[in-house]
Amino acid sequence: MEFFDNISREEEEMIGEKLFLLYAFPCARIRLVRRQIDEDRYFQLTAALQTERPRRRLLKFCFPHAFKALRELARANSRLDPWSLKNVQALWRENHQKDGGICAVSLIAVSDKVPLSNPYSYDLQPGDRVYIHMRCIIEKVD
Repeated sequence: MEFFDNISREEEEMIGEKLFLLYAFPCARIRLVRRQIDEDRYFQLTAALQTERPRRRLLKFCFPHAFKALRELARANSRLDPWSLKNVQALWRENHQKDGGICAVSLIAVSDKVPLSNPYSYDLQPGDRVYIHMRCIIEKVD
């Protein structure tokens, strides 16, 4: 996938906005095809993958349902900042299950037998644990 070239997240300190985008971005192409976002917004999201802090306004606009769920989760857990890393992690890891379908976020062990996309270029070995979304490896668990 050309829009993921040279993107590595292992050395970077993670913040909520960045992690939100890493999880949400695999859905951006689908949202573009469905005309839920336009090409300009899609390219802004692609460029945001290269930045340290993606703009909240862009993320809210492009992924309104995920942002609404993020805000509601923060309220339900008395978190002041919906964009906190803890809240974003909880949204995707614990609240984005979607009945086990392709859109579900799952924690799995890397295997040679399970075809996955590694768009963020993690250095992986069989047995490493990762979170996946849309069959893309999003986070490597230490």
